[in-house]
Amino acid sequence: MDSLKNGTRPVGAIELHDEGEEFDRIGKNKRVISFNDTKDREIELKDGLTLPCTADVVPTHPPYYNEYTYHDMFNGFLLSTLSAEVNYRYVNNMELTRVSDDDKSVFMKGLFDKYQLRSAKESEFKSVALLPGHNCYDKVVDAQILTKFVDVNTMAVIKPHPISREDHIRFLGITYGYNRMVDKSVSGVDIVYNADKIAVSCNSELMILAILLGKEIIDISKYLETWTSPYSPYIYRSLESESPQETMFSLLLNENSPYIRNSDINIGKKLEIYSNKTLDFRDIFRMSCPQRISVVKFDGQFKSISRDNRAVKGSHDCGPCNDSEPNQQNLKKGNKK
Repeated sequence: MDSLKNGTRPVGAIELHDEGEEFDRIGKNKRVISFNDTKDREIELKDGLTLPCTADVVPTHPPYYNEYTYHDMFNGFLLSTLSAEVNYRYVNNMELTRVSDDDKSVFMKGLFDKYQLRSAKESEFKSVALLPGHNCYDKVVDAQILTKFVDVNTMAVIKPHPISREDHIRFLGITYGYNRMVDKSVSGVDIVYNADKIAVSCNSELMILAILLGKEIIDISKYLETWTSPYSPYIYRSLESESPQETMFSLLLNENSPYIRNSDINIGKKLEIYSNKTLDFRDIFRMSCPQRISVVKFDGQFKSISRDNRAVKGSHDCGPCNDSEPNQQNLKKGNKK
């Protein structure tokens, strides 16, 4: 394992302390990094894990994953594997523990918006839709649910993501009405604190914040895309529980949680626990045979080969070549008559 990790940085990988590439990707509202020296924290994360680790990657690996990733979230980093299946299994198997009111209070006071945006602490919006950026809006947002939310809640407003392009904001204004649009440079965190009803997708950490605050949530995510978010395991285990707010606090502040807070001084033990447990889940899916293509793809290739060989019927004993379907030569002869 060490030989795989050491000196390895996946192709196209970025780190949160990178300047140019990260800046270009998220736009002019540079993220407010959660740690005084992000580079040192990232090195600490990578050194404590068995496999390579890079920043802000969607979990597209199969269950037998080969990499970890992390996302800056509020006042810390959320660590996960690149397998959505393993991420769900880890979170669903975490034992919930009670979090004291004092610990909750300290945690909530440390939360801040990771974008440098205008304050909206006096916001009076009670129903608001918080949307992802133009780069993933079509992929993750269920437009029918969003439209119903706006139609039913006549005073609802729409807050675009800080990185949204002007053409996307124009599309939203034309679709839902410019009178509903909130300036994208306004803090979404402040709006969540003051709102009562929030429509948001699972790829936004603002849904986690809304759960922690006990807000009424309308999930506007496309169901078949929910697995792409690193937040989904936490969101849906919480929402499906009897007390979403308490469950979310427990999942994030649990000693086995892969959420690394700014106040966490020695994270080595937490990384060891997370690495060992996720590797145990990973090993369940270790291949015992050399299959590397899907059954459907294999079946299609097999039938294609079989059709080509049916001219020599009986040359081998596989079923498809000896069935009652006429072979290609006979079909050609029949067509000539």
